[in-house]
Amino acid sequence: MSSQPVFIVNRTGPRVALVDPAPNAGKHIATAMQLFDSMLWAFQGLTQLPWTKSAPLNADVIVVPQGFPEEQLMSWNADRKLVVEIVTVPTEPIPDLGQYVLTYPFKARQALELLLRLETRLTTPTDVAVVGRGQPQGNSPDHQRGKWEFVEILRTLNPSLSQKDWFVGQRNGESLFWLSGDGLTYLTAPSTAQAIRSGTIDLSDVVLVPAHGSKPNPILRARASIELRWFAGYYASEQLAPWLLSAMQYNLTRWPDFGAIRPAPSQIRIAAVLSIEPISLSQLVERSKSSLPEATRTLNALATCGALAVVESQSVAKRSPRKTSATPRKGFTRFFLEIRKHLGLGV
Repeated sequence: MSSQPVFIVNRTGPRVALVDPAPNAGKHIATAMQLFDSMLWAFQGLTQLPWTKSAPLNADVIVVPQGFPEEQLMSWNADRKLVVEIVTVPTEPIPDLGQYVLTYPFKARQALELLLRLETRLTTPTDVAVVGRGQPQGNSPDHQRGKWEFVEILRTLNPSLSQKDWFVGQRNGESLFWLSGDGLTYLTAPSTAQAIRSGTIDLSDVVLVPAHGSKPNPILRARASIELRWFAGYYASEQLAPWLLSAMQYNLTRWPDFGAIRPAPSQIRIAAVLSIEPISLSQLVERSKSSLPEATRTLNALATCGALAVVESQSVAKRSPRKTSATPRKGFTRFFLEIRKHLGLGV
């Protein structure tokens, strides 16, 4: 696992959090942390960007004393934060955690060089996760992966964040929408929502920027983020998403909120077929009587919404063709039963 921090954009500089050592950690580690704290402010004007202090939740870089719990380091790493470990006993960095190590006693030059390296890491577009990078051209694998970067961010948002935390979705310097930290709500203008629904906005270029306490404009309308997820996945490509393979079989695990999505009848038909039993993409095209691009895009959308189970073809157990793995919510039960009956898919 390598750390992939959020790209520093449209704000003055990186945020750093210094975690206090435990009371029983010893005098040397406390002194080491205080020394780094003092140097951080002494370096103002010497670094390329102005560093500001922050709580760990909002920080780009977190500085911890030696012996900090590995579980927390992994959690911060998963949240795309860089970790610096101040140590008094020489050690090697753990590659899986991707943290930086500064050994006490350290010189001012060593601390300054570390900050400059961190700045480079945080401001290099080729090393960020929540940003539309310089996109490769053509139909190369790298180009295809580039189309899915924003979708991957939506799929891996940390659900533990508070809905009071916000991200701003920006494209070419323009703010398109606000996304709540818990990933459940997004706010945007009606014209932007319509462009997202019609696929006229290329969401692969969108950058998610932490709002850091800023609030969205109250005139923006709140919408269910399932809509954003669905259409981001649907319009990303006519090819299967990178985590899906044509050799696999797919099964619907739950019905997305089609009331918010308002999908086309063909997409409802595809979802209904997938709710019966695991089937391959080619079987889905045949049974749903849809085109390959439409079936592929709908699979991508369902996967982006977390409503699709993927299994290896050879490992699928035999099931009754009338056994449904995904049950619609109570308000839609009769509605979907009627649709499936009308489509001749069984009830």
